[in-house]
Amino acid sequence: MASWAKLSPMKVAAVLVILPILGAVIGYTTKWVSVQLIFKPARFIGIGPVGWQGVVQRRSPKFAAGVADMLAEVMPVGEIVGRVDVEGLVDAMTDRLAEVIDELAPKVLEAVRPGLWEEAAPEARGMITTMIATEARAALVEIGEETLPRLRDDFDMRPMVIEMLSGENADRLARIVRSLASRELRTVIRYGAVVGFFVGIVEAAVYLIFERWWLLPLIGSIDGAVNNYMGIQMIFRPLEPRRYFGLFRYQGLFPARQVEIARDYGAMMAAEVLTPHAIAEQIVHSPVHADLSRSVGEVLEGRLGAQLGMLGPMFGVEPTPELRARVVKTVMDGLGITVEAVVPDLDDYPTAVAYLERRLEIGKTIEDRLAAMTKTEFETILRGIFEEDEKTLIAVGAVIGAGIGVLQAVIVLAVAPH
Repeated sequence: MASWAKLSPMKVAAVLVILPILGAVIGYTTKWVSVQLIFKPARFIGIGPVGWQGVVQRRSPKFAAGVADMLAEVMPVGEIVGRVDVEGLVDAMTDRLAEVIDELAPKVLEAVRPGLWEEAAPEARGMITTMIATEARAALVEIGEETLPRLRDDFDMRPMVIEMLSGENADRLARIVRSLASRELRTVIRYGAVVGFFVGIVEAAVYLIFERWWLLPLIGSIDGAVNNYMGIQMIFRPLEPRRYFGLFRYQGLFPARQVEIARDYGAMMAAEVLTPHAIAEQIVHSPVHADLSRSVGEVLEGRLGAQLGMLGPMFGVEPTPELRARVVKTVMDGLGITVEAVVPDLDDYPTAVAYLERRLEIGKTIEDRLAAMTKTEFETILRGIFEEDEKTLIAVGAVIGAGIGVLQAVIVLAVAPH
């Protein structure tokens, strides 16, 4: 048993002050470091297999696949595609299409016969421009009505979600996760300091009783490990509010904010992942694209071929297959449609993008479906990240706690030597 009573009151006071303060430092530091390790470094740093990469980035393929599966469940492609009204979408493109058609009409006549636009009377030019505009709109509506059923049946958003949240895009996943859980993570870090302070009081009592310096790194290690374990648990448990010791009620930080997190999650997914641009890009690289490419060519050739059959004699040209093919290519190029990318560049159609965002309601759909989940289902959105490396994070806490415990021992021995 220690002879702590022989220590001067000043040295006893020093021990009682220093150890709780350093205990709070242990709790805060282990939590802060553990949170950083979840997201940093973005790229692996180390030699061979020895090193570290942020948990989210390292596990991004698996976690992104889980996100994709969850989104497919709460937001079926068929339901989302079914919200698109083709005529409404084409109408949203009208202003930009009018500009495109004004530029396209001369090119079409030049494709029919070089110099024809210059030779044509203003009335004829106007008629051709109107004809192209009418046919282009009708063709887009027809193409859309043929395409949407195929998208409902065959389009798969899963590869797109996985690609946009893993690999080179893993930092996007880390940013989304960190934003969603920022409040919980800050609370856990502060909680670590509070618990560490009280553990420091216990350390002070143990040291004053036994006066064994090696107890400080031992208790510090236990503090760091338990603190990290409790921090992870308090994010998710309990799922429902529960009263403890008959004094206070507590609910896991994440389930307690389900409605708010669902709203933020939906907004971020709609803004960064399931955007009209990303969906259009995925269509271009999906099996649906080949059918869509054929459909565009067939529709335009049929409609423009019929018009050339009527207008050819007027301009003294024979509507041969070669002429029809040339005119169809001119129209497709003018509309921003190619065989390689039959979906026009949406940057040229901001009103269409706004229409799709409003009509699809992706953010609102995700928000409503996540908010309606059971707590157990909702937990899976983030829990997987912590579960994968929970033991590692706890071990990190133990190591850091032991290190600071050694520092505690050095300081205590300096101010209160045996």
